[in-house]
Amino acid sequence: MTNFDPHEFERPPIVLTGADRARLAALADAATQDNPGVARFLREELARADIVPEGAAGAVSASVPFTAAEARWGIRRPMAK
Repeated sequence: MTNFDPHEFERPPIVLTGADRARLAALADAATQDNPGVARFLREELARADIVPEGAAGAVSASVPFTAAEARWGIRRPMAK
């Protein structure tokens, strides 16, 4: 199995409220020492996010429908034996 590289695929749009962006930025800052690669990727995602007013988008803590990356991007996983 190969490692998944998120930079190989077109990434879906991201819409965040200002409050959620601030919480995720704090999470990236906290992850910098122990998980620098994760922190860097999260910062990249935050940089390309569209920031909207509160209530204009689902919040990080909200339940919203989604499409699995496996289905959308054609990622194949090995079949269970």
